[in-house]
Amino acid sequence: MVLRSIPARWMLIGLAIVVGLAGAGIYAGQQGHIGVFAMALLYALAALAAGGLFGFLFGLPHAGNGAAKSAQKAGLVAADADVSTVVGPSTNLQQIADWLTKLIIGASLTQIGRLPSAASSLFNAMAPGLGGSTSAAAFAGAIVVYFALLGFVSAWLITYFYLTPAMVRMDRSIGSLLEQSGRLAAQAGRAAMKGKTEEAEKLNAASEAQASRATALLTKYAALYRVPKRDPARIPDLDTAIDQVAAEELAKNPSAQDVQALYDDGTQRQREVALAIMARDPSRASVDSVLSGISRSGSGMEQYQALRAADGLASSLTADDASRLEAAIREQMTGTGHVRPGTDRRRIAERVLARLQARAR
Repeated sequence: MVLRSIPARWMLIGLAIVVGLAGAGIYAGQQGHIGVFAMALLYALAALAAGGLFGFLFGLPHAGNGAAKSAQKAGLVAADADVSTVVGPSTNLQQIADWLTKLIIGASLTQIGRLPSAASSLFNAMAPGLGGSTSAAAFAGAIVVYFALLGFVSAWLITYFYLTPAMVRMDRSIGSLLEQSGRLAAQAGRAAMKGKTEEAEKLNAASEAQASRATALLTKYAALYRVPKRDPARIPDLDTAIDQVAAEELAKNPSAQDVQALYDDGTQRQREVALAIMARDPSRASVDSVLSGISRSGSGMEQYQALRAADGLASSLTADDASRLEAAIREQMTGTGHVRPGTDRRRIAERVLARLQARAR
């Protein structure tokens, strides 16, 4: 059941890592020394990390231009303004990545003639740790090339499938708010020309509120990048950000089928947003999606949003769906489940179970 929820691309990456380590194990077995495998493992991890760093640098997306162009289109920014500097999250990391990428490419092109001799020196230096046999240098080269490429591809995919969609969604959300602000400002101008002063004032106030909201979203989005993963405030902030994105998506009046498709075909973050939409509006919720989010969640946030959606659905489920939901929650509350005591997920799960039991009486 767990394997079915893992995308094929990650299964292939995992298989490639296993194949590489199996090759190292076979070579170490031929050398008859466990230390050879230990050194091969360390070399592989080092190559994987180095390749991963380059993959991250090459895959790091850019943000802010979409919202800025929306602001320009809405008339909030001069038509000849440089939209790349109008609005956007902190780009310090992006600038460093661009600089390093150009430096690496430039240095590689100027030193490409020395690459074979440098690689040969590196592999020969690694050979003693791999047993020092005649094939040790060649094996060292195979480890470095194989795992460096694997690390590059893995990090690039992670950046592409997780970081980029998150930045794009937030960029679009901010852009949407700025466009709404521009439309309200235009309506206020027309109302003022017709002498409708009170209506114009209300529209201007609404326009300013939308622009302020976009700025607040942008500021919070940029701040999330600076919060360490283990910071206790990070999860509540992410929850708030996801809920805000869900509110913006809900304002577009999507159908239940649209929300279901967002969950079924979307990335991890899109699934979280889809479940947050279902939690906000149970009429757009899918029981199967909620059950999947509880039993086969790809993250703690996905399971949390699924439980929130279940809380809204508990009073309107059929007897069969209520039974399925109760079984899924109880399974996650025991054994190897992830709804552990003392967590927000546990409190919501207990509330849902209480509602289901009261409903059954």
